[in-house]
Amino acid sequence: MPTGHGTFFEENNDSYEGDWLDGKKHGKGRAVYGGRASDQFGADVYEGGFEDDMNDQFGANVYEGGFEDDMKHGKGTMMYGSGDVYEGCWARDQKHGTGSYFYITKGKRFDGVWEEGMVRTGTYSEIHTPPPGTAGSLPPVELANPDAVIANAAAEVTASLG
Repeated sequence: MPTGHGTFFEENNDSYEGDWLDGKKHGKGRAVYGGRASDQFGADVYEGGFEDDMNDQFGANVYEGGFEDDMKHGKGTMMYGSGDVYEGCWARDQKHGTGSYFYITKGKRFDGVWEEGMVRTGTYSEIHTPPPGTAGSLPPVELANPDAVIANAAAEVTASLG
């Protein structure tokens, strides 16, 4: 049974990199669900402690909302262990439709449209407007008609649900 530090890739594209004890996740590690390499746009990622193949629930993601066939579906809110929050529509366990993603540690918010877990379109804004010239602040960029672009993308995604 493996003991030490290593990486394991599962057939469903989940992966785990971290500490192992007797073939089980144990200690500090990073689990990525769905094969995505980062938690940008809310990929299901857990970094923290594991014991006997289970995360220790400290910093774990918490979902509150609709389910269908044991999958996130309909309106829901995912609170990530990082402190980030996604509020919006889900279908088949993935972000799908309109929603807002709050990057709490970065002080930024993304309002947009997701399709099968991927961002289709949207806009960023500051949660708290920093003083002008602050490193990392968003530059002033405007789309001529952002509401129409988002509404059009939302209508297309909704139509894809059939």
